[in-house]
Amino acid sequence: MKLLFIASFILNIALIGLIVVYFPHDNGSYKEQQKETKNFNDPAYENNKENVYFRSPFGYKHIQELKTLIDSGSVLVVDSKGQVLLDYHSNEPLIPASTLKVITSLAALHYLGEDYHFHTEFKIDSKNNLFIKGYGDPFLTSEEIQGIALRLAKKGMKKINSISLDGSYFANFVMVPGNENTYKAYDAKNSALAANFNTIAFKRLGSRIVSGEKETPFVPYSLKILKQAEREDKQLLRSRKLRISIKDKEDSLLYFGYLFKAFSKKAGIKVKGKILLRKSPSELPVYYNHRSSKSLSGVIQHLLEHSNNFMANQILLTLGAYVKKQPATLEQGVAVLSNFVKNVLKIKDIKLSEGSGLSYANKVTARHMIKILGHFKRYRYLLKEVEKNVYAKSGGLKTVKSLVGFMDTPRYGEVRFAIILNQSYNNKPHILKMLMDTFF
Repeated sequence: MKLLFIASFILNIALIGLIVVYFPHDNGSYKEQQKETKNFNDPAYENNKENVYFRSPFGYKHIQELKTLIDSGSVLVVDSKGQVLLDYHSNEPLIPASTLKVITSLAALHYLGEDYHFHTEFKIDSKNNLFIKGYGDPFLTSEEIQGIALRLAKKGMKKINSISLDGSYFANFVMVPGNENTYKAYDAKNSALAANFNTIAFKRLGSRIVSGEKETPFVPYSLKILKQAEREDKQLLRSRKLRISIKDKEDSLLYFGYLFKAFSKKAGIKVKGKILLRKSPSELPVYYNHRSSKSLSGVIQHLLEHSNNFMANQILLTLGAYVKKQPATLEQGVAVLSNFVKNVLKIKDIKLSEGSGLSYANKVTARHMIKILGHFKRYRYLLKEVEKNVYAKSGGLKTVKSLVGFMDTPRYGEVRFAIILNQSYNNKPHILKMLMDTFF
């Protein structure tokens, strides 16, 4: 009897041990991982195909919660020492949406540098004909254009006959993959010379249409663009306030020209002649080379905070021309970005088709994003604080919700995390809350 009791006791202890150490999972079983560690920087981890792993402060209950929240997606959390704390299907290729902008930003900072300034050239001939050539500045806002006109007046420019606009630095008026060719601002196309992110803001006051921004003067040419938009999209007729993208290359350049003309007149410069589309003569000396008031780091901070697709792909196209050759093409920009990821970051198997995250053809893994965040660490100040002590970039498409960034935690230091969901329902806030409740 005594021997039977001892045997039963030992069997019970063994069963308890099995319950503690092993849990059922889709692929059979996985270990409760507190007794072993995985380092993200270890090459062995990169080749590890295990779908689920966790260690303190995460436990089995967190995995169970993720299983209820995620049908298609992944989560990866790594602490300041590179120790993997939570890995849920981190090796699955997924659509990143706008978190891709972190990669584009990192490539731009690598090749161009934080203090790079986009520029726009102004030349004038002996007959006071002005030539403006754009070089892809993504931040030619109304305030910037007004500043240019004031500087030209200060330099002694009193009279302009014709204004010629040159957008030849980009080979085409670019519509990137994922752009649905709508009049919505997020579908703005890319041009070497464009005002206000290639969009126009309007406001209806009764039967009148006026500028939707106090800093932007109303120019009659914009009505032509609006009327065309309303013919194609009747829903715009119901909007009291709206911002539309400019879908036509000539309209984009001409709108810039008319807006510049309005600001020039305000600055005291007489403008008499036509606005033309033609190349800037190479033999003419540069009269004024405008450097953007924002450095590249400032441009990227705005890009990441507002998730501006136009800005991201302006940067991508500029990289193509800067690293490879002029004129810029989408293919060159994507090639530069892909080579940067492969040869500089040493990351394989990322699929890229543009630089903003609009395209469903872009594919990354959570492991890719954590490695990219490791390189982005020195620039993390450019990320928005989305929650207290959480600095991140979000992404969203109809069936994509993502968030990648850093958490400053009291026990585990600076934690990198990536949440990428490819599903119609948005459980990203629930997962973020789970992480924050665990760390704080």
